[in-house]
Amino acid sequence: MFVNNNIIDNSTTALATYNQQQDIYAKSFQAQIADNQYFRQYGQEWHGQELHGKERLTPLTIRVQLPNDRSKLLNELFMLHRYIDRQYLALPWPAHMQKIVIVTLEQAGLGDISGAAKAVQIMQRICPTLVLDWVIMFKSAGYDPASFLHNSDPSKIHIRESHSSPPPETTPVDFVLTGPTQLGHTNEYVESHILRKIAGPICNFLEIAQYPATSYTRVPFPPPESIPYRDWHGWIFPPQAQGGLNTLPMGLQPGSGVLLDRSRMEATLSRRYSCPSYLLQIQDTALRQDILQAMGYTTTQPAPDYDRYSFNFGYAHRSTSWAKFIDAVAVHVATHEQNKNVVLVFNQKGVYGNYTPQKFCHAIFTPDRLEYLQQKGYGRISIKGQEQEAMCVLSRENAQHHRTLSIILRPFFTPHDIKMLQLGAERLLATGDNSAIEAWCARCKLYLYEDVTNGACKWRFLQQQVDLAHKISPTMSRLLALFGGDRRLADPQ
Repeated sequence: MFVNNNIIDNSTTALATYNQQQDIYAKSFQAQIADNQYFRQYGQEWHGQELHGKERLTPLTIRVQLPNDRSKLLNELFMLHRYIDRQYLALPWPAHMQKIVIVTLEQAGLGDISGAAKAVQIMQRICPTLVLDWVIMFKSAGYDPASFLHNSDPSKIHIRESHSSPPPETTPVDFVLTGPTQLGHTNEYVESHILRKIAGPICNFLEIAQYPATSYTRVPFPPPESIPYRDWHGWIFPPQAQGGLNTLPMGLQPGSGVLLDRSRMEATLSRRYSCPSYLLQIQDTALRQDILQAMGYTTTQPAPDYDRYSFNFGYAHRSTSWAKFIDAVAVHVATHEQNKNVVLVFNQKGVYGNYTPQKFCHAIFTPDRLEYLQQKGYGRISIKGQEQEAMCVLSRENAQHHRTLSIILRPFFTPHDIKMLQLGAERLLATGDNSAIEAWCARCKLYLYEDVTNGACKWRFLQQQVDLAHKISPTMSRLLALFGGDRRLADPQ
């Protein structure tokens, strides 16, 4: 099971993690938060405005090592930024910010839509009177964004596509929130998509997508004593969504937090890491029937014999990731659960293409892989697409005496069905940001992560998993490193 110590909820856990990390940050930069905030650097005192007026803040001292470039500076000041952010949690929603637009860029898959939906619901929970205008850029067909909203008031959430749908009103916007994918565009470009003028700030929210301000990594930072206070303040609390610490890299640093799904974390499981009976709650009738049929279920039985089948779910973008997950599951089952057959459900549509069962078979089941699976005791392999007959990939003589491996493909899954698949699966393959966190919350025996190299930083996510696994099992750590392509494997050290 993969546990990322840097992935924590936006709750008291974040502050606890912060307190544990204080001593790590040492030496030259000191900031103290009280009724007023000030920064003390090299004996020089910089005063700022009161943060909350009459609201009092807990006095705090943070020591931060000043680096030589801006990107590293932002990393070091990250904990300070997060602590000050948390001081605002008890305050009411700003009365002058009532016209809110959320802009989501759908790149591929539906993880970004799910992540944005959580942000929408958080704002509505904070201020139930808000009327939110949710604009989705470059939306693909086949799903309803409203299905990602739970426990919310749909009458106060207007969902539309950019360009093609008129706004609920034409008055200027008080506040724009973009994410989970950062929009690297001007205000004018965003206005052309939302069809409204922007009168207030634009802020981005990301999960584990990238480092803060990666574009500044090569910009040398001037000597600290030459920086006016206003410049420091502008970097830490930028008024707009370009530059500075406005982009928070959730999950990469302690205390950052992610949008966790408590319903997955607190779901009742009949087994330690999964509960296959959740598969019976899948709403897509054809998908549910395909899974149950693959598990040998007939209408004469009260339920499938879950002890004879290992159910697994993978959501990824690359065919190589699906192939490696099949290998990992096949080996794991053959080694530890020799009497079980294997059932796997995959998405067939990702960033890099839409795989029909025939294309999936050609990309995955090479002669070498088929020979390897036969050596592991698999006598029959089949692939079942949506509204298609199952395609037989391998059928050995006396196949009834060998294990079966059944693969079921679907272009999309509803949010409810993804949750049931994750809770019912013994092993999970995940990618991206939101999808990875939801899979992690569901728990499993084996968690594999596909690094899509977004923002050149997801390799850190993988390395955290590999390092933790090594404390439990060096062999498992090696498997995860090989699967994910851990960069340290190429390091002769």
